[in-house]
Amino acid sequence: MEKSFMLNIVTPDREFFSGNIESLIINTPSGEAGILYHTLPMVTVLKSGTIKMKRNGRWMEAVNSDGFVSVTREKVTVLSQNCEWPHETDSERGEENRDMDDEERNPYTSIKRLKRNLRRSSRNSKLKITETDKM
Repeated sequence: MEKSFMLNIVTPDREFFSGNIESLIINTPSGEAGILYHTLPMVTVLKSGTIKMKRNGRWMEAVNSDGFVSVTREKVTVLSQNCEWPHETDSERGEENRDMDDEERNPYTSIKRLKRNLRRSSRNSKLKITETDKM
């Protein structure tokens, strides 16, 4: 059995994950980085993408935004603005699609979609988007 280490993934809204894992793969500015038990301590920038973690011999994936990673010999802490399991992201998109009317599904009304996406992403970064033009 592989040796495990503690992983904590924290966002401003919640503690996304806390538990022992065997290995971790993250995206950094210089590419993917693999972290195993007793890896050399470091602090690095986390790029948005996919966090892959191996727990009990099975790989799990989560989608993350930018952040930071702190690695000690026995613990890894990931601080990310947002992190979601794939099923959370897919169900949210499904709900949004059900709420769209035919006009919003039309590719020529992409401005409404763009504004909605900007508002959603601004919630994650705590920025406020204001509308200056009424269309």
